[in-house]
Amino acid sequence: MLNTVRGNIKPHFYTWLIWALIGGISITIAALGHGGIGLIPIAIGAVSALIIAISTFKNASDATKSDKIFLAASLMAIPVWYFTSGAVAALMAATINVIASIPTIRNAWINPSHETPSTWLLNGIRFGAATAVLNTISVETASFTVAMTGVNFLVFGILIVRTKALKHRAKRAECLESCECAS
Repeated sequence: MLNTVRGNIKPHFYTWLIWALIGGISITIAALGHGGIGLIPIAIGAVSALIIAISTFKNASDATKSDKIFLAASLMAIPVWYFTSGAVAALMAATINVIASIPTIRNAWINPSHETPSTWLLNGIRFGAATAVLNTISVETASFTVAMTGVNFLVFGILIVRTKALKHRAKRAECLESCECAS
């Protein structure tokens, strides 16, 4: 989070905005479902997402048309989610978060240097641990944390694979360039 505030990395604003909104609403739903102590990491995550969203607001102009479509889809789903209850509401929250993740997944693929892999790994572990310590495991209490565990590990994997691939590509181009210059 500190790297984001300092501007060293550039997470996707739209994703973090939706995650802050949904994180806060998900805490409420899970608390009503008797989620217990497992809600603490979700609350910390929602506050962290809000800080990151505020810090990345200046990057909002970098959004593509598809990013705006995913933002609109996520925002339009929130009222539907609000008027549902129980398992349907929890599944809506998870779905909204996955949709909101798509711009970040695209950004991680194109510019893996804009994200910190350790953040995604630690968040995957955090959401996995939050799921494991829920008082009651049900669709209402666990769908959000399970979805976020998957998204975080997916982004972590993309960052690792793409960083290595881009380094390999740069090294290969450098080698080809030096070979061409030698001849």
